[in-house]
Amino acid sequence: FMQRRKGWFIALIILAFGLPVFLLPEKIEKKTDKGFYSIASEEDLGYWANLYNQTLGSTVYKEKIKPVSDVALGGTMRLFAQKVQNGSYSSDERSETTLHVAASLPNGSTRDQMDVLIRKMENYIRQYPEVRQFETRVENGQRANIRILFVKKHQRSSFPHLLKSKIISKALELGGGSWQVHGLGDGFNNDVKEQAGSCRIKLLGYNYDELMALAVALQDSLLQHRRIKEVTIDSKFSWYKNDYTEYFFDLEKERLSQANILPVDLFNSLKPLFERNIHVADWLHEDRIEPVRLFSRQAAEMDVWNMENHPGKTGDRQYKVTGVAQVEKWMAPQDIAKENQQYRLCLQYEYIGAYQQSHKVMERAIESFNQMAPLGYKAESETYHYWWGEKAASQYWLLFLIIAIIFFMTGFLFNSMKQPLVVIFIIPVSFIGLFLTFYWFKLNFDQGGFAAFILLAALSVNANIYVLNEYNNIRRSRPRLRPAAAYIKAWNAKVKPIFLTIFSTILGFIPFMVGEYREAFWFPLAAGTVGGLVFSFVALFFFLPLFMGIGKNTPKGIP
Repeated sequence: FMQRRKGWFIALIILAFGLPVFLLPEKIEKKTDKGFYSIASEEDLGYWANLYNQTLGSTVYKEKIKPVSDVALGGTMRLFAQKVQNGSYSSDERSETTLHVAASLPNGSTRDQMDVLIRKMENYIRQYPEVRQFETRVENGQRANIRILFVKKHQRSSFPHLLKSKIISKALELGGGSWQVHGLGDGFNNDVKEQAGSCRIKLLGYNYDELMALAVALQDSLLQHRRIKEVTIDSKFSWYKNDYTEYFFDLEKERLSQANILPVDLFNSLKPLFERNIHVADWLHEDRIEPVRLFSRQAAEMDVWNMENHPGKTGDRQYKVTGVAQVEKWMAPQDIAKENQQYRLCLQYEYIGAYQQSHKVMERAIESFNQMAPLGYKAESETYHYWWGEKAASQYWLLFLIIAIIFFMTGFLFNSMKQPLVVIFIIPVSFIGLFLTFYWFKLNFDQGGFAAFILLAALSVNANIYVLNEYNNIRRSRPRLRPAAAYIKAWNAKVKPIFLTIFSTILGFIPFMVGEYREAFWFPLAAGTVGGLVFSFVALFFFLPLFMGIGKNTPKGIP
């Protein structure tokens, strides 16, 4: 029955697995000289790009045809790609109930100020006997946190939630800084800091001044894009913008050269205006040495405007700061950080638009920087991606490598080029089982799920190799036997060990799937492998003889 309708069943398998039509881009755009993408005219694009934009990139296709074609042709692969959540299972729910309280103060705050604020919260928490202990850590004047643990009988009770709400009320009452409370349910945060940006580029180099100059050049390049409004430079990445700012001199080199003033002479002439605590001598008074220090009289009164307009003089040349330099205020790194003996600077910004487009812009900027930067300097992406990083997608080529290895090994074994293809065609059917397992049971997909792909590619072909090898042996020993009869004999000889092998493998993964909690890596590995093995057995029963063509009406006596 299936052999007479072979084309229909092969089409059914293809549609069940799915075609990647849902991954087609909305429109083909042209790459500009700056590495960005923009809408180009038809003359700028080629024939095939214009044909694509007029058909698959048209409004009619995207609004009326694409919603239907994606569902009809996407198959289980579309369900897996769009509906299955990426991410590992967390083990937090198995750990001891913990409440975290964090306090933050603005830049310039001291440790003593933070200590006074955090002690008020400690005294409030100390009054509850249900709290077993709490640990406080004051990192610096801007950051401190408290970790709260509970007595055993109250860990699973309602008290931790009650204490959380009381701590939030106390934080609002204290004020004086920003507070965060998290660990149970929805977190609380009254910090009004602005997000630093989700797009992150890390620069590394061996000279800090040159690295800073390159970072400023890259910052200016990114700001030319209309969807990027602000780019910050710091020594480390952060979720929030740093409010620490400094004044800096932007020297006008051409004007300095015309005035015949060296930058060091400019600095030395301005330095006395702000000198403080200059040790010039020691005074012996009543058997005690007293240091003599000088302070600039106008240091406490001089502001930026007065400094810019102060008439200065170096040698016989007079100048005004506004004529040779510009004084500006910007967010500057507070620390000089190193990574693997290289200086590190971190650029962060927010891109207004789709994630895919922002990724393209960032990759083009990094590529352009690495081509321009001298030896010893490089840029790399530090943007956070799903579960195991964006490079995880490139690891799927391992599946094709495994399939190629299986093809050549079975080709040598069977001395055939056709039978290895029969073995390989069973692998996508087992992947259908993996797709449906993660979709039906709403499981998270992580590294364990990817390992299930690789494991299935190997396990699902074992049974097919056993049957095919036995089938070939029977045909060689009894050449006049009909193919269907030879296959049935091979099936009867191998079905029991095949079934026991699959069944024992499934039983071996069951311990990873039972229990109250789901283990990261192991649970997705077990679930994906079990679902794929079940479907591989179905494929062995129905589709292996179909692909082999043993159901054809062959006259008796013809091998």
